[in-house]
Amino acid sequence: MIMEPTEVNTEVISSYFSREIDLSCKFIDLIDELNSSLELLELPKSIQCIYNPTIYARHTFEKYVCKYCNTKKQIVYFGMNPGPWGMSQTGISGKRFWGLFKDLCDTPENFFNTSFVYNYLPQQWMKSNGCNITPADFKMMEMEPLFEICDPIFIRVLELYDVKTIVAIGKFCEVRAHRALKKYLPDHSIQVVYLPHPSPRSVNNNNWDQKARDHLKKYDLLKFYANSQ
Repeated sequence: MIMEPTEVNTEVISSYFSREIDLSCKFIDLIDELNSSLELLELPKSIQCIYNPTIYARHTFEKYVCKYCNTKKQIVYFGMNPGPWGMSQTGISGKRFWGLFKDLCDTPENFFNTSFVYNYLPQQWMKSNGCNITPADFKMMEMEPLFEICDPIFIRVLELYDVKTIVAIGKFCEVRAHRALKKYLPDHSIQVVYLPHPSPRSVNNNNWDQKARDHLKKYDLLKFYANSQ
């Protein structure tokens, strides 16, 4: 028996998939634009090696973005750059950070329903001896060319996802969030709150998990994560 072809409403299907992939594709385009600009940036001579997991771990990074960063997000967790034990290894940021939210949320979906993570700089920098070095280790003046590249992309990411709250991970990101918003989005209503940085390099960083929970409770953010009650 020959089956008659079934008529399919391609417009409806196309519309569905475009909604699903549109945000993630636009986000990846922004990262590509950022990386293109960073290639032209002259960095301090103490930076001898650069890792960029959004390039060398591209497959993992894209799968992560397409799966979990394809809808509007109320909250962005704003990090500085990939660390040696997180994104630099896997293409996905933050071993200690994700450990906390695994406990709070149980499933990835309970986190990504409202939230996502964005790194200000997609590169990890190292000295000649392999020691990690970050933008926060330099004088502000030395980093101005970097800020001119990264600040406007950060603002466009906020606009793309319609972010309402920035959780700045560490003082560097708290300062950058305020300054970028003031310069590029002066009439914003976005809330900026502070979360201690999970790095062992940070001062007074004992019991980070509990401190992070206390900050999230203080800003009434625990309610967004299913297992936190």
